[in-house]
Amino acid sequence: MGLIPHDLSLDFRPTYVPKTISDFLKEVSMIGDVSDKVSKLDGFVKRLEEEMSKIDAFKRELPLCMLLLNDAILLLKAESIQCAASNNPPF
Repeated sequence: MGLIPHDLSLDFRPTYVPKTISDFLKEVSMIGDVSDKVSKLDGFVKRLEEEMSKIDAFKRELPLCMLLLNDAILLLKAESIQCAASNNPPF
């Protein structure tokens, strides 16, 4: 049997996905280093944006999914900006 390229495989790739955005934010709040917090937030935003691009073709059939993803992305981006701002207070 030949090997299937990783990007063509239908295998489940285990990645940690929190149950809710609140769970994720609770986990992030426990991180001490602000740059690590921002990095974790930005990484999760990137993954949500990738999910959104996957269902973009189905946005008419899945309008609530699009709204939920968009709301989550906006919330996490705002949280990331707030964390970054707290790390760089104005003079």
